[in-house]
Amino acid sequence: MDTTEKPKMRRMRRPRMKWAPYEPKTGPIAPESEKTKRARRKLLENWEKEKLHITPKAISETIEKMHKWIADNAKHRVPIKEKIALFNQNQNAAGVSRKVQQIAMRLKLNDKSWGKC
Repeated sequence: MDTTEKPKMRRMRRPRMKWAPYEPKTGPIAPESEKTKRARRKLLENWEKEKLHITPKAISETIEKMHKWIADNAKHRVPIKEKIALFNQNQNAAGVSRKVQQIAMRLKLNDKSWGKC
């Protein structure tokens, strides 16, 4: 090895940046343009107009229309042979998985008083 040769330098890594949670800036970043203000104003006006149309009478009319549609299309429904229950107090609960059975066996073996309760 020649003494005049410089040893190869390893490339230094950049230090890692510390992680900090993102905190959004409060307040508007830039003032709203006139076009945006006008669009916002129009939307608010339209929402106020729509609110006037939502009345108890309009709701009851819509409910009647829905009931009529359901009755008119009853002939297209598929009959169900058994009753469907959304929640039946776990009468038809799923079986215990193998993993849970293995954990239960380990608990029984480790704690002999567990099964006597």
